[in-house]
Parts: sequence; C-alpha cells; structure tokens
Amino acid sequence: KVDSQARLADSTFGVVYPPGLYAERVNGSVIVEFVVDAEGKVEEGTLGIVASSNPLFSEAVVRAVEGALFTPARLKGVSVRQLILQPFSFDVGPARTGG
Repeated sequence: KVDSQARLADSTFGVVYPPGLYAERVNGSVIVEFVVDAEGKVEEGTLGIVASSNPLFSEAVVRAVEGALFTPARLKGVSVRQLILQPFSFDVGPARTGG
C-alpha cells in the first residue's frame, strides 16, 4: 500500500471521442490497467484493456493514456511504481431538439 496514489499530472489530458461513434450517439465505457513508474510515466508494455464496449473507444483511451504524465505514487517519501485500474466513460448526453 502506498502513502499517496499516482495521479494525473497533465492538465491537458483528454480522451478524444471517436467522431463516428459521437455522430451516431453511441455511449460506452472502457476500463484499462497500467503501471505508472517512479518517474510518472506509463510503463511500456503494461497498458491493457480490462473491459470495453467498443474497440474504437479502446483505441481512443490507449492513445490518450500512452502519452499521459502522472505524479507517481509515493511510499515513505519515495516515488514508487503503482498499478492503476482506470475506468473511462463516453456519454454524448441527451439529444438536442430544435429550437
């Protein structure tokens, strides 16, 4: 167990909603797991899809997470690796009506 969890450090982080799915008003979700290393980077080869409602959502999440920067987890004042299980939701929201 760590003293502080790894957390997203990049305020510009964002997952791009796949345009075709957005246009068709498709909602969905993805759960990924990965290791954040002691430098705050996603450790190569650790990013995996745990569950996904659509492969296009999976691709969007993988692209975003691979380049993300994190504040690493800490244990007794030292930066350490941590396994992260992270859900992502895609929701286009309610349909808009004319007006």
